[in-house]
Amino acid sequence: MPSRIFLIRNGETEWSLKQQHTGSIEIPLTPNGEKQVQNTAAQFVGDGVDSNKLIQRCRIGRVYCSPRFRARQTLALLNLGANAEDEPAHADPGIIITDLRREWDYGVYEGLTPSAVREIRTLKGLDQIRSWNIWKDGCEGGESPQEVSARLDRLISEIQQFLGSQSYDVRGGEPRDVDIVCVAHGHILSALALRWAEQPLENGMRLLTETAGVGTLCYDHDSVDEPAVMLGARP
Repeated sequence: MPSRIFLIRNGETEWSLKQQHTGSIEIPLTPNGEKQVQNTAAQFVGDGVDSNKLIQRCRIGRVYCSPRFRARQTLALLNLGANAEDEPAHADPGIIITDLRREWDYGVYEGLTPSAVREIRTLKGLDQIRSWNIWKDGCEGGESPQEVSARLDRLISEIQQFLGSQSYDVRGGEPRDVDIVCVAHGHILSALALRWAEQPLENGMRLLTETAGVGTLCYDHDSVDEPAVMLGARP
């Protein structure tokens, strides 16, 4: 089976319940958010002997995680070898807690709902032609789509280089494919999927992932020249 990149969104928080933009603020999972992640782990994560699970621990070559506490909580509850209290400089080289996976920087829109952002922008005269769209307009005092694209392109390059280096198992010399797990947040996971598929964020397309949901990036025809987004997978 060729390599895949699993995208896992952090579990529910009080702000995600209210649809408030949550970027740099440190906010923990709700008790229900913790249950969501535990259910995701039970349904999707397994060991090599459990062929019905989408994510096999024995195939995971590297984990990329946002430094935000809600993401580290999610990673810990997935039982992939990390502790929620771990600092970004994690001792395990297979688990990389990196700013490349942090959420979109919302700037002055941090904590606001989409409707509140649009009201503010209307008062400032910023949206006279069309309504605010983060994929086209970015965030005042935060990141633009171009800046987010550049950040994610660096991550994609790093992932592809890592996967290319894993062509052979150093223990046995046999060819092998490994999987990558990315634990992060709603907007940045959508953006990563778009950039993986070589689509500009300015297209304004949102690929939705539920809290504690799992998405999959892969390659069509097992070719590194054909990155793809998997919309459905069978057990």
